Amino acid sequence: MNVAVGEDRSANINIHAKSAVIDGSYLRLWGDDDRRQMVGQFKLNFQTPELSINACSQDGQSCGSRITMTNFALELAIGNQLQPVFFDVDGTGNFVVEVAAIEPPAPGSIGADGLRGSSDAQTWDFYEDYYTNPDYRSNLHIGNFSVGDRDFGSARVEGMLIQHLDIRTKDLAP
Repeated sequence: MNVAVGEDRSANINIHAKSAVIDGSYLRLWGDDDRRQMVGQFKLNFQTPELSINACSQDGQSCGSRITMTNFALELAIGNQLQPVFFDVDGTGNFVVEVAAIEPPAPGSIGADGLRGSSDAQTWDFYEDYYTNPDYRSNLHIGNFSVGDRDFGSARVEGMLIQHLDIRTKDLAP
């Protein structure tokens, strides 16, 4: 992948995955009449025994340290039916990907003890589904993470729920 900042095209990024598997991944798209834009739900399941990344000069002669992740597994969930991801292009031509804050359900209260019996059942069920549904969660497992000859061991993020996300591309040209 070539990297360009303005007119400078002197570097590239190399990403290599051995025996990668993308299984059970999907992208669902639909239109949102209120916002008049495309919305969706994205799920990426990506596993590989080894994922490596490094940056090199354009000719490949000079490379920086290699980042290596072994036994890499990513289950990334962005957007869902309660909180879809919005896709747009702003007035300057840059892409916008946004997961807005969740819309609250119809008015109802949650009891001080947090239990369903002391709460409005419909409101309690709405939040229970949102916060416990594994389809809305993301997980990352790395068996071993190293940079060059430095070993940082394993890493794990489990059950991450994206409640708000705003990604906007920018033109870095002067």
